Amino acid sequence: MGACPNTCCKGWRIVFDEETYRRYLREKGKNGWRLRNSIKKVDEEVYFKASLKSCIFHEKQGTCQLQRVMGEEYMPLICRRYPRFWQHYGVFAEESLLLSCPQAAYLFLENLDCLEYQVSTRTVEYERWGTNDDEAYLYWLCELREAMIHELWDSSRSRAQIVGQLLRVMREIQERVIHGERQIDITKIMQRHKNSEVLHIDAQVTDHMLTSGFYHRRLRTVSPQLYQLCKRYFKAFDHLSAYQANEKWEMLCTQMHTRQKELDRVLRGYLVYYLQMVFLEVYEDYSFVRKLVYGIMHMHILERLLSIYENENKSLSHRELAELISVYERRGRHNEDVADGMYEKLYAALEAYD
Repeated sequence: MGACPNTCCKGWRIVFDEETYRRYLREKGKNGWRLRNSIKKVDEEVYFKASLKSCIFHEKQGTCQLQRVMGEEYMPLICRRYPRFWQHYGVFAEESLLLSCPQAAYLFLENLDCLEYQVSTRTVEYERWGTNDDEAYLYWLCELREAMIHELWDSSRSRAQIVGQLLRVMREIQERVIHGERQIDITKIMQRHKNSEVLHIDAQVTDHMLTSGFYHRRLRTVSPQLYQLCKRYFKAFDHLSAYQANEKWEMLCTQMHTRQKELDRVLRGYLVYYLQMVFLEVYEDYSFVRKLVYGIMHMHILERLLSIYENENKSLSHRELAELISVYERRGRHNEDVADGMYEKLYAALEAYD
């Protein structure tokens, strides 16, 4: 209710499903009039009016008026389901929680040692995603994902070394799959790129990502906490040369990781979580490089924002960290236009990485 530090009723558009939309159109009386007068439909997308700032049914005490007055069944499917996420691939399905919910992010932080799917034989009743029916390829992708996760948990190497390796692996695999190869030997390709060059993302590239739609004047309304972090970033870095900015980022991150010993593992786990949630989408689009680079991008920007926060507050409890992760996820990961804009800047820079 009102105790949530980053309520899902604020800060983004509440888009809902066709079934809920038809129910609202059929509803009679005063409630029906209120429902129909509260929705907007643009290009087949239906959502509540004025929901970028706050859902029209979100009450001051933190409750949902729609749920309280009419019942849970009148809430849009996304509201009833959130923060649960599921994907049905045909032969199996995977279910998880979205880290844009601060409580889900807190559970993630409290369970870093068991970030893996638990097997269930329960019947899947929701619709299948995608059309690919190559089961052997799908299970091979699962093996590849597990191999990537295994590398990420290797504490004997830095994250920068590992993501450099994985980027080369994804480039080679994507090229070979495009040319018709399947069932590529995962162990051999991982080993071949084990000693890849460390992946470094320049401070200037970070600046381009943050200013390509991520930071926007509307951010002050939809996410005040993120807006303040961005303001502190620009205040600290705008006057610096590229060399000075790189030096300052290095100093801030080093200080943060010195004070927050667990944070490197959290960031590794964050990328592991991302791969678990998203990587199998290559089953349909074969975008190996893109899927990995998006994960690297989100991990990188999150680390930079955390360093700004930690430097100022000298603390980063699990509750604080969970809230910051949820705040970033909404703007960086779940806003496709923002994420695509950041990706374009990063991908252009990584083309020079060999």
